[in-house]
Amino acid sequence: MADLSVSSLDIPAALIKSFSSKGVVAFVGSGPSIDAKLPNWENLLRLMLGKADEYKSISKPEAKYVNQYIEAEKYLAVAEYLKSKITKEQFIELLEEEFSNKKFGRIHEAIVSLPFKGIITTNYDLLLSEADKTRKFGNPITWKDSDIVRKVDHPFIIHAHGNVDDFDSIILTASDYEEIRQNTKAFWEVLKNIFIQYRILFIGYGLNDLDFNLLLSELNYIFQGKRKDPCILFPQDKTDDDPIRNFEFNKRGIRPIYTIKNMSIGDAVFDWLQRLQRIINHEIKHNGPHTRVPLNKNKVKQKSHPIDRYIKPLTTYLSTKYPTPPQAIKILVEFPLLKGSFFSSNPHIAESWKYYLDSLRKEGLTEFRKFVLLLSEKDANDGLLKNILAHLFPE
Repeated sequence: MADLSVSSLDIPAALIKSFSSKGVVAFVGSGPSIDAKLPNWENLLRLMLGKADEYKSISKPEAKYVNQYIEAEKYLAVAEYLKSKITKEQFIELLEEEFSNKKFGRIHEAIVSLPFKGIITTNYDLLLSEADKTRKFGNPITWKDSDIVRKVDHPFIIHAHGNVDDFDSIILTASDYEEIRQNTKAFWEVLKNIFIQYRILFIGYGLNDLDFNLLLSELNYIFQGKRKDPCILFPQDKTDDDPIRNFEFNKRGIRPIYTIKNMSIGDAVFDWLQRLQRIINHEIKHNGPHTRVPLNKNKVKQKSHPIDRYIKPLTTYLSTKYPTPPQAIKILVEFPLLKGSFFSSNPHIAESWKYYLDSLRKEGLTEFRKFVLLLSEKDANDGLLKNILAHLFPE
């Protein structure tokens, strides 16, 4: 892996280029919500401990051990234990007390004002959606949404760990996390595709954040170098050359973007996002809202991809020929480049095939040709497949 520890103190050109080419998705941690006075992980666990004490479901000796574990930052173990000490109703009561009547903050507004293709957050609150007054990013989505494949075709906000509007969607513990990994394959396929297709900008995370580390471990295993290295907005001066931190960045495949040291974390992140907005506005003014930032002024605008014309008719063909998830998964086993597991949890077969073909298109013409050849081996006399093959393999 290339050395990623050396990074721009300001706005990386590669990030700006991504905004005007394939797009950028923001992955938002607890930082913006903490800046808006909501509890962080540690404080949420202390509030749960207080709720258990309020309902007399935990003894003083137990509470002492819980506090020791919190001090040691063993948050997963504490969350699992405290979840067993309070009822679902008591947990809902706590969330309503802490998250209702909260006002979105300046960082939330700055994030939704930027031209992200979408936003993914591990926060339970809905402050990003509330800051998005024009509903540019649509209604918030959770991992439970059966229609997620279609909804991410447009600007989106995904709550990867659920939100307070649907308490059953909230993921708090390691066992909760493992359960959704096993039972929501459509969600994970969508998440993986987002990480392959777009550049990711992490905002409001730190190297010690539990959510951040779980996610990166999963994604590093899945992609094995296929994805673009994500950027993380890191509120610390680059001149503080911490070799252990730089090693951690390299190991996780992260490109750090450093902010200004002599500001508070919230001020530094807000200042950086405002500067990013100004640069993007400048690019839009000079290059247009949908043009790629040119590396060469003489570069000819790219033509549409030859695959594009076949997506719609192939979607219809596949939905008719392989109309059930088991049939779809069976044929995709023979074409292992992209997994088809999301078919098993999405009842809309046409949407699933469209999503699959769009994902395959991003892999390039060679892989698309291989897939059509596989289909033609199964159905050699089909006119549509013959026509596509004639165009993809001209004599």
